[in-house]
Amino acid sequence: MKIVPDYIEGKVLPTNKSDPASLLIDGHWCGHGEPIFHIFDVRVNNDEAYSFQLPESNENVSHPSVVMVMAESGYTFPIYDSRKHPASIYHPDNSISSKEHRLQPPYHCPECGKLKFKLAVGFEVPSDSVSENDTSWFALAAKCLGCNWHGIAYEDETA
Repeated sequence: MKIVPDYIEGKVLPTNKSDPASLLIDGHWCGHGEPIFHIFDVRVNNDEAYSFQLPESNENVSHPSVVMVMAESGYTFPIYDSRKHPASIYHPDNSISSKEHRLQPPYHCPECGKLKFKLAVGFEVPSDSVSENDTSWFALAAKCLGCNWHGIAYEDETA
């Protein structure tokens, strides 16, 4: 079985374990404590700097979680989309069929306010997983290219 969710194939590489992926190596971000997880460095073509947008959070209205990434070349793509994961309530086969997602403005470094980052992603895999999209948790780690701040910028439970 492939380990990369199908919608991010060609947008990630196996991690080289440097920042920001180093924040994900220990698996402490895995919300269900599963022993299997996969970590990837975000890498499209020769781009190494990315900006990103996180899902809009609204306690009164529920929207699918989508994280959009913009490469320096201008290429924009989702690095995470809860609608693609079978255990998510937003997957087309499940109870909530909302297709609409909402995004926050581009993420700013909490230390220096810059918008360019190196990115890594992690996907926790449940023991009964049957496909590359069958994950239970997602994490996005970022390293600011302005001041070297690094942290886990976003997590989402997909199951």
